[in-house]
Amino acid sequence: MIFVLIAYLIGSLNFGQLLSRVKEVKLGEANSGNFGATNAGRTYGFKYFILVFIGDFSKVFVATAILLLFSTNILFFSHAALAFSLVFIIVGHMWPVYFNFKGGKGVATLIALMLIMNWFVALISMMVFIFVIFSTKRVSVAAISLSFTFALLITLAPLLTFVNQPSGELLYWGAFTTAWVGATLVTLKHSSNIIGIKNDSESKLNFIGEIEFGAKKVIKPDYSRKYTQPSKSRQVSVSKPNEKK
Repeated sequence: MIFVLIAYLIGSLNFGQLLSRVKEVKLGEANSGNFGATNAGRTYGFKYFILVFIGDFSKVFVATAILLLFSTNILFFSHAALAFSLVFIIVGHMWPVYFNFKGGKGVATLIALMLIMNWFVALISMMVFIFVIFSTKRVSVAAISLSFTFALLITLAPLLTFVNQPSGELLYWGAFTTAWVGATLVTLKHSSNIIGIKNDSESKLNFIGEIEFGAKKVIKPDYSRKYTQPSKSRQVSVSKPNEKK
C-alpha cells in the first residue's frame, strides 16, 4: 500500500499545472482545457510541449528508482508488485491530488512506464504511434493506438519469438495487468476526443516546417486597456458611392 501511495504522490506532480501557474493564459481555460503536454504545446508553443513532456516523462523514472530503493529492504517484494504500483503514477498524473484532481491524459507517463516494463515492445508501440500521428494528425488516435499496441504485444509475448517475455509467471501477469489498466485509463481520458472526432470538431496537428500545434489559436487578453464604446460625435459614417446610371 505504501508503494501505491508513493507512486500516486509522485505522479500528482503535474508539470502542465505547474507551468500554467506562471503563465498569463491558463491551460484549463485554453483549447482542450487539459493539463498535458499537447495542450501546453497548442497554448504556449512547441518548446513548452517538450518541457512538459520531459517533466511528466521523467517522474516515472524517479518514482521507479525510489520504489526500487525501498523495495530492497522489504521481504517478498516482487517486480510484479512494483509494476502494478507504477500504474498509480498514471493515476496521479490524470487526477493529481495537489491540483484539485485536474491533470493530463497520461501519454508521456505511459510511454515512460512502457520503456521500463519492456523497452523493445515500447519501441514497436512508439513506431505505431508515429505512423498513426502522421497519417491521421490526431494525437488522441495515436495515443490510444500506442497504449493498446503495447498491451496486446505484452499479452502475446509468450507466443512471439521477437518479444522478450517477462521472466516468471508472476511478473508476466504483473506486466499484463499494468499494460491493460494503462491502456484503459488512457482511452477513458481521451473519450472527449473520440466524441470530437465523430462530431468533426477535433483539432489536428499541422506539420509545416516545424511542428505547429492545433488549428485553434489562443488570443491573449490585453488587461492593460479597457474597452470603451466610442461616442456618437466620434463615429464616422460611411456613405455609399452614387450608383452610375
